[in-house]
Amino acid sequence: YVNKYVVATIASRCMLFEGTWYIYHKNDQAMQVYKNDNIDDLAKTFLNKTVEYAEVAMNSGVYKFDTDYNALFGSYSKPGNEIMLYRQYSNSESVKHCVASYCNLREGQNVYGNLSTLKAWICNDGLTYDQSTATNASSFNMKDLVVSRDPRFEATFWPETVHLGNATGIYCTKFINREGPTLWYDGSNSNRPEYRSATNINGAPCVRYAETVLNWIEAKAELADKFGGAAVTNADLDRSINAIRNRPLAPEAVAKGVKKTAPLDVNNLPNDPARTAAPEVNTHAGVVNSPLIWEIRRERRMEFFMEHFRTRDIRRWGKLE
Repeated sequence: YVNKYVVATIASRCMLFEGTWYIYHKNDQAMQVYKNDNIDDLAKTFLNKTVEYAEVAMNSGVYKFDTDYNALFGSYSKPGNEIMLYRQYSNSESVKHCVASYCNLREGQNVYGNLSTLKAWICNDGLTYDQSTATNASSFNMKDLVVSRDPRFEATFWPETVHLGNATGIYCTKFINREGPTLWYDGSNSNRPEYRSATNINGAPCVRYAETVLNWIEAKAELADKFGGAAVTNADLDRSINAIRNRPLAPEAVAKGVKKTAPLDVNNLPNDPARTAAPEVNTHAGVVNSPLIWEIRRERRMEFFMEHFRTRDIRRWGKLE
């Protein structure tokens, strides 16, 4: 059911979109309707509201990151205390959900990852593949990527290339439990009802606490960077990005050698050369000067892969060509 914390998170989503749009699109012709207003003041107002609304949920004590990443998407009922709004499906009620069926290693995928996806995913030491000292960090073999990258990689992709309608061979298994893909992979072709489109009842998280805290930390970072707001502290990161990175690991992931990603530290932020290189320099909003904002954006990319956030995010940042 919808409660005030769900509403607060959706409100923070809307306010973050508006606030960042007013920053990165202030010189657009369409924005000139506000020429008699102070666009910077409007942006600051929206971002302050993002923080205020997100804190309604964050200060409630109701939600926490106590569930491994795959279980958030591959369960038949709501797991743990991270999911804020959840859809549950039932064969007895003839209400089905086909999303898991398209992650079962039998169905083709029309939308999938590419080389840009693999390069964007940080390694477990918190650095990009070309800066990391993690074992096999520069290898793009899927089995090496699973071990060297942030744990969400292992929970999102099958550890081998699979060509089922996807030219890159990067097959997403994020929205199914760990058993589902193995039934096709081992050749048993058991065709269990819960993994078929017509009878699949895999649940669907609609609003997650990860969005709450990532909206919050991005707004705080923008306020500090653009409007002289309070600097983001490690305590802020510990409530947001680092709390996400400290999620429990699934036993299956641990058995493969997957490790939690190192926490983000405001005093030792990664300096990704891509932040100020092409194509960033040629995009609508230009280069990203803040290493912190760059890493916050990367965190969203990893956290929300295939959850319909990406296009909206790069559009509001002035990065959608």
